[in-house]
Amino acid sequence: MKKILFYGALLAMPVITLLSSCSEEKDDFRGEGRVFINTAISSDVKVVSRDASEDLASSCIVWISSEKGLVRKYEGINNVPADGIKLVGGRYIAEAWAGDSVSASWDARYYKGRQEFTVTSGDVTVNLQCKIANVLASVKYAASVDDALSEYKMTVSHDRGSLTFEGKDSRVGSFMMPSTDKNLAWKLEGKDFKGNAFVKEGVIENVQPAHQYVLNVQYTPSSSSSGGGYLTIEVDDTEVVIKDEITIVSAPQISGYNFDIDQQIVGEAGNVGRYSVIVAGATGLKSVILASDDLAPLLAISGNDVDLLNMTDDIKNSLDAKGLDFIYTYDAENDLSTLKVNFEEILTATLAEGEHVFKFKATDKNGKFTSKDLKILVSNASVSANATIDYEVWPTSVTLRGNLLKSDATNPVFKYRKAGESSWTTVAASVSGNTFSAQVTGLTPGTKYEYATACDGYESSDVKLFTTQAAATIPNGDFETWNTSGKAYLLAADESSMFWDSGNHGSATMNKNITQPESAIKHGGNYSAKLQSQFVGIGSIGKFAAGNAFVGKYLNTEGTDGVLGWGRPFTSRPAALKVYVKYTPGTVAYTSSDVPGVAKGDKDKGIIYLALLDGTTQSYNSYSFPVIVKTKASTRQLFDKNASNVIAYGEKIFTEATSGEGLIEVTIPLDYKKTNVIPSNLMIVCSASKDGDYFVGGNSVMYIDDMTFVYE
Repeated sequence: MKKILFYGALLAMPVITLLSSCSEEKDDFRGEGRVFINTAISSDVKVVSRDASEDLASSCIVWISSEKGLVRKYEGINNVPADGIKLVGGRYIAEAWAGDSVSASWDARYYKGRQEFTVTSGDVTVNLQCKIANVLASVKYAASVDDALSEYKMTVSHDRGSLTFEGKDSRVGSFMMPSTDKNLAWKLEGKDFKGNAFVKEGVIENVQPAHQYVLNVQYTPSSSSSGGGYLTIEVDDTEVVIKDEITIVSAPQISGYNFDIDQQIVGEAGNVGRYSVIVAGATGLKSVILASDDLAPLLAISGNDVDLLNMTDDIKNSLDAKGLDFIYTYDAENDLSTLKVNFEEILTATLAEGEHVFKFKATDKNGKFTSKDLKILVSNASVSANATIDYEVWPTSVTLRGNLLKSDATNPVFKYRKAGESSWTTVAASVSGNTFSAQVTGLTPGTKYEYATACDGYESSDVKLFTTQAAATIPNGDFETWNTSGKAYLLAADESSMFWDSGNHGSATMNKNITQPESAIKHGGNYSAKLQSQFVGIGSIGKFAAGNAFVGKYLNTEGTDGVLGWGRPFTSRPAALKVYVKYTPGTVAYTSSDVPGVAKGDKDKGIIYLALLDGTTQSYNSYSFPVIVKTKASTRQLFDKNASNVIAYGEKIFTEATSGEGLIEVTIPLDYKKTNVIPSNLMIVCSASKDGDYFVGGNSVMYIDDMTFVYE
């Protein structure tokens, strides 16, 4: 129930108060310290595409923070609570971001806003204005330019990106300015009337967000008989203004009042209780269809569906008498609507044993619709089992959950077995209110299991299934596959099959591979990977490079600096990483002011670290990876183990040489920061010099081999 208003792409997000009768306490939606956020996103771009508006709505991130840090975060407008955000009294800051933050783009726009507010008591409305954060640029050519130049193009750029306007390209480019660069550089290239190369360059200094800079290119022929003329470039600076207004309304929302409508309701026959469903629209509702095979026998009506907003008073009164009543309220001033549908106890008490499904389909006056099912399971059983939750199913464990359906049910347990086996294993459960749960461990990865519930004097015949997560392996984790036919050695048969990569693509420009296969020192098979930190260059020209291997891809070399994409698709959840390592630290010979704790003569340190990441990605040119790393000092961008996309993290820092002549076994546990998210990507980084991102370290060597995951 969010409204999206576009004022030339103006996005407004009213989170409205639910409207209903306050004649009884159970229908009162008011409460202390609720915050409603109105978010508007302003731009010069006229948005007429429904897909474009929905992309903005889904990309919008709303943060609320206090002096103690972040207290609420919502990704996507539809995930902001429709009934307000409950906060304790205090001072807060609301921030919002939407769109795509791209260094340079023809079509991506980015918006951001910030507003301080105070919560005391009651309801608080926060008006959060988001403005375009891009710097815009375009080029206009006078007709006379064609008399002086041909094959011309204009390139506009900053430190992190550029756009090239070919010929009389009328598009408007968008730039997100990096903190290290406040200027836009421009470069006009072409051929003069003699066919010679022509280049003219300049800088637009101190560009401002929400401003468009138009480069006007003009040619003035000389009045002299010798010909020639003057080519000038003038820059117009115009603040972005709102031009158009388009209103796009998101689909209605259907939710349970004080319960999760996506979860099945379980109750004892005759004692299910009262439940209410809320249908909220960001405009007027046209119809709300309720359909169920139970309607005719329960409500004494013909047919199995009814339109709650379009019925005669006689039918409405009949539904009220049977225990299905509803309240519809429309706020004409704000064009907001709310329907509350109550399934009273006199209705739910008549439900027979079994599952009952009530289907809602809400359509607003713009034709947008949403559907949801309310599922009620009525049972005379003493206990029942719930379906497992995806993120609670691990490779070797699972959380099983159930419901106490009778007040006299005691000592609930779960029984489970591999699907198809005859004997059960029983595990005791912990009781909390009317629910109980148990953690089952020691399971086999990638295996289908059956489970059911029981208690004193009762065993359920309702058998449910779950399948444990697969125990995924690490491609080429034994480092047996290499391609050394090219200048840069690959940790794969070819580029199309790469899972691992290294800094060889950069060091090979100086005819060195800092990561190589090693056959003499290994744990098993034919090879290990030898990571050797060293100076790469000729004489004093070059740079220190850490021997490394990482899961991902080497994307580009910028001067003597690298751009890396870290992470590959991966959805398992291991407990730890096991790897065989031999490490010999060198003496630090290369330092940086960015790493103040390391001095020349210190002993170097090595590191292996890994992370499980969610599906969030970053972009570089045409590449998209979970993590983009840039080592150039002016644009440095490194991995942050505390970033919001990190689900689990583990590391091992080597401060001394490993013992013995061979490789030793090292286990790196994973610390799960989030257990309610299934990962989308895996990142592993091995470096012979821990501070190699800053080009700090010495001539250290790390051998790695037979890398596997531990599942327990």
